[in-house]
Amino acid sequence: MDAKTDNKYAKKDSFQFSVELEDHRLGDNSSIKIYRNWINPEETSRLHYHNSIEIGYCHKGAGKSIIGTKIIPFSSGDVCLIPKGVSHWQVSNKGVQSEWSYLFFNPDLIIPMVAEDQDNVSTILSSLLVFKHFDLPGFKAMFFEIFEEFEKQSIGSRSIIVAQLAILVVKLLRVKNFTVTLADKMNTSSKDINIILPALNHIRQNFRNPINNDALAEKCHMSVRNFSRIFKCIMKITPKHYINQIRISMASIDLRNTSLSITEVALNNGFQNISHFERAFKRAKGMAPQLYRKQ
Repeated sequence: MDAKTDNKYAKKDSFQFSVELEDHRLGDNSSIKIYRNWINPEETSRLHYHNSIEIGYCHKGAGKSIIGTKIIPFSSGDVCLIPKGVSHWQVSNKGVQSEWSYLFFNPDLIIPMVAEDQDNVSTILSSLLVFKHFDLPGFKAMFFEIFEEFEKQSIGSRSIIVAQLAILVVKLLRVKNFTVTLADKMNTSSKDINIILPALNHIRQNFRNPINNDALAEKCHMSVRNFSRIFKCIMKITPKHYINQIRISMASIDLRNTSLSITEVALNNGFQNISHFERAFKRAKGMAPQLYRKQ
């Protein structure tokens, strides 16, 4: 039986799912939240998004962050700023455990304190930013001063935390070398995403293994034809191309950041044989994997 997909999809269903929305609004604009997470080797974090700004610091490990439509490698010491409403998940590299600490806050918390730089700060906080550790001297100390003050909860802690957070964000404006892009906000409603969320989660957890439309459609309680049509309507790409895009992007990061052989890279990212991988890679990147690695 097909799933209910809203009037614009003209189908009906018998189930409900909710997007994994992590709500870090703590009741007012004067609060923040801290969090630490471990990602085991080859495991993925949940597909989710936040109602707050997220700043993450990687203590150790290496892997990939999948943020909106971007796939970005991370390693120890890296910093990532993710705006509100941007879907993301992470995966650790093979044999590697990754450890992250996160700050979550509402941008209204610090905007009044940065009046002279408000436009620049607002742009920063609405953008996806990725910083390498060597471009952020002193960031780690500032970041964990906020954590320490949060844990103290002494007289004046809230004022100190807000001030430190404002300084930290303004200092990000001074960094010259970082990856920045206007973030891909979820351009479909959570109701839309809910319809194919079981399939997206299945792809996230199993992109290294064979995946077919039959299994994805079954996860969403739809016929294959209806699932394929709705998936493309929501994601603007077919399920096959979406899976291939993830695999190629993951493989391209491995080629540049690991010493794995071409065959190992292919097999680790869901390609069943090297010839298929080489054809798909060249079609997507315009060059062979061997040449891409050398650049």
